[in-house]
Amino acid sequence: MNAESSIKDNAKTGSSVHEEKNVSKCDTGGIIKSWPKLRIIPVRKKILLRHREPARGYQPVIRQVAMIVVPIKSQVPGAVMCGRAALAIEARAATVEFPFPRVRGDLNLSMITQACSRCSLLLICSQILLCHPSGLSQGIHPEIFAPGVISGPLHEAAPAFTPDGKTVYYHCAGSSVQGTILVAHLQKDGWSKPEIAPWSGEWSDIEPAMSPDGSYMIFSSNRPPMPGGKPLDGYWNSQAFPHSGGNLWRVDRKNGQFGEPYRLPDIINGGSSIFSPAIAADGSLYFMRPLADTGRFHIYRAAWRNGQFGQPELVPFSAAGKFGDVDPVVAPDESFLVFSSSRPPAVRNQLFIVYQKAGKWGEPIVLSDTINRPPASNVEARLSPDLRTLYFSSGYAPPVTYPDNRDNTRKMLEQSQWYNGNSNIWYVPIGDLIK
Repeated sequence: MNAESSIKDNAKTGSSVHEEKNVSKCDTGGIIKSWPKLRIIPVRKKILLRHREPARGYQPVIRQVAMIVVPIKSQVPGAVMCGRAALAIEARAATVEFPFPRVRGDLNLSMITQACSRCSLLLICSQILLCHPSGLSQGIHPEIFAPGVISGPLHEAAPAFTPDGKTVYYHCAGSSVQGTILVAHLQKDGWSKPEIAPWSGEWSDIEPAMSPDGSYMIFSSNRPPMPGGKPLDGYWNSQAFPHSGGNLWRVDRKNGQFGEPYRLPDIINGGSSIFSPAIAADGSLYFMRPLADTGRFHIYRAAWRNGQFGQPELVPFSAAGKFGDVDPVVAPDESFLVFSSSRPPAVRNQLFIVYQKAGKWGEPIVLSDTINRPPASNVEARLSPDLRTLYFSSGYAPPVTYPDNRDNTRKMLEQSQWYNGNSNIWYVPIGDLIK
């Protein structure tokens, strides 16, 4: 079993405002008369729930096809889970926003009115979003990345793009193929045939991560710290994994060409099971390593200051517990981070997002079932250079249904080289999750 698969198995858009409509004539049981203001503003797109901290009071803004503004008195910090719907709340400005179903008659307005009259954001979330259980990023579905070219019969994961988006590095592995980093280039007719990166192919090299400016890449490898040594052994979840360990290595890019990899210092590689690098714009590094007492993977951050890394620190949302966290990818400004975890409500490794404001991380929020598609395991998240697309690796395959039809069977036979139980790279737009 290769290291990548072992680790994972175990372990703003702005919306245009068109016009305001006074809805004071809606049948809301008289409660509406007690509100200083109520209005509906049609908008074009749904956006994520956000909590904004104004100088006076609190307001929910329900925004998708309609945005409803009402006063609210109570504050609910962190994240609220309502059924299968996950809501992010973060202090930012003066409104609260969350996905809301299309307004049809007075029923939803009545629900909102009753909820707001009790001055409870949690109640609003539960009453409205339980009617709309798909939660964040509803209505969008992942698509497989470059099927038959990049996504194929092996395990493929961790696409790292150059800033122009025209070159991608990723790793593949299989039962008889060690972890290998490949490179492909975007051409007029699609992605080129992948080739082994010049500095890979001798050891198990996995999980490439590109710096935001494209000047270097960091990856994990079982190559020995010193020439002539043996491949690293890994140890996590109270198990030994011979030859499946990892340290983080860096390779610099000059004049469009990468040089020779060199190992990061011991302050980062403080063990033989260091994986999943993610690089912030200021050079700070996120990665995962197992806690000594539990052996579960958790996420660490090492700040980059004065040309060197500081002591890695466990990020607050990945504190020690019964569930591990793996595979971080961070926005260049560290405003948000995506990772995988089996923490509730996930059953297997599923994708979570967490936001940072004023240097403080919020509570992680599981992405919707339309993205995670449980019970599929989803790992190795990566971001496109413009941050609008999320890439991840998943062994998802469409379920077999009976009776099937010959056309669909023929289609699935043609696609069996990537729908074969191994992990492939998928992508999905996430513009509604970021701002």
